[in-house]
Amino acid sequence: MWSRRKRNRVNTFILRRMRIISTGRRKERNTDASQGNWSTCPVPIAWSGWEIGSKIKTGNTHNQMAADDPVRKSYNLYFEDKISGRESWDLTFVFYAVEGSGDYWDIEVGYVTVDPADGSNIWPDDSSGKQAILIEKMSPNQVADAINTQMTKATKGSSEDR
Repeated sequence: MWSRRKRNRVNTFILRRMRIISTGRRKERNTDASQGNWSTCPVPIAWSGWEIGSKIKTGNTHNQMAADDPVRKSYNLYFEDKISGRESWDLTFVFYAVEGSGDYWDIEVGYVTVDPADGSNIWPDDSSGKQAILIEKMSPNQVADAINTQMTKATKGSSEDR
């Protein structure tokens, strides 16, 4: 069973994913839905922004995973069997949800607002805010190595509680 702290981190991940779904970010933006999701959310929200995930390339060790590993298979499809790396916005957040900020990131507390005209995000620092954003602390290459290590050592059916 996960500790309360880990469950809360996973819940913030789920809420982050809800925001992406509700905004329809790939085709059009629904800024009212986005603002409504996080301004009324009853639990803390954490963000892994573009500036974090764009620098952290993961997946280049996918060939070290078990042949039947679904993560390996997805990377093989994405990379077309070329060893490469992929920006890691979602993986950085999942890693934070499980491991915490640790030596990897600093946390800045505040809140996000959305400009209704263009849908851009604005992040005012506010120590009383209920939201947090990851700030680079460890080098992106070191974080990528840590994420890749976790992915390659995971085994099918394992549920190790840390």
